[in-house]
Amino acid sequence: MNVLVTGATSKAGVEVAKRLRAAGAKVRTTVHLKSDRSPEAPQGSVAVDFALPESLAPAFSEVDKAVFIIPESSAMGGMTANLVSAAESAGLTHLLLVSFLHADQLAGGPVLAWHLQAEQAVHASAVPSTCLRPNYYMQNFLSAYPPAASLGGGNVSYIDAADVAEVVALILFEDGHEQLTYSLTGPRALPIEAVAALLRGEVGPPLTYGPEAREEACTQRRRSSMSAHLQALCEFWAAAGEERFADVTPDFQQLTGRAPRSFESFAQAHRGELRALRASRGTTVA
Repeated sequence: MNVLVTGATSKAGVEVAKRLRAAGAKVRTTVHLKSDRSPEAPQGSVAVDFALPESLAPAFSEVDKAVFIIPESSAMGGMTANLVSAAESAGLTHLLLVSFLHADQLAGGPVLAWHLQAEQAVHASAVPSTCLRPNYYMQNFLSAYPPAASLGGGNVSYIDAADVAEVVALILFEDGHEQLTYSLTGPRALPIEAVAALLRGEVGPPLTYGPEAREEACTQRRRSSMSAHLQALCEFWAAAGEERFADVTPDFQQLTGRAPRSFESFAQAHRGELRALRASRGTTVA
């Protein structure tokens, strides 16, 4: 099986490409035209620009199926439509879009609206498709992703991106998932304080975790003329603080036959990376 994976350097993209290769697929990845020479770009990646349809054809040549991981922005719908058009022209047999939990409910403001537009573009295609809606990735804590500090006191059912990759491989290697949507979460919802405690347990003292108040964080960013993307993220963070992403869904276990990985397992598996992060940034992880 020849599979195209877009968003090769994203949290999900790295795990998806790794899992598909382990399952025996021949994987082609893409990077953005402006960053195709960055050291993070996987060897052999095809440089494309999702906003330029003429740049996409080489990526889809001799590909059977595609996994779309699109950067979050107000242009997601249009970029996804361009990818879908290229997939149709190349005669692909299956498209899989990695979206976000509750994209259909618009509970998190513009960010989820963008994901829903991408879903609509994929489902409108003549190519059979599947959508995955994972929750917030545990891997975001490996790079101290700034929104992690702004999730406030809300519980979130974080999911390991490796679990999302496992579902991607399962869906692409078996029939029966066409035109379906699955919501993927971790085994339980955690407040940010519990996440901090689990991270401290792996990296050891004197790790501290000082989340900034959500309202204060957004106020500070507004004063600095924050972009429309950051404004959208503020609405998303507010929704997380209101328990909008605390759901625990059964889809992962029903698909794979096992429970999703816990945050404890994730932290243990990534102990080395977490300790390196602490060493590089002092005593604060996020």
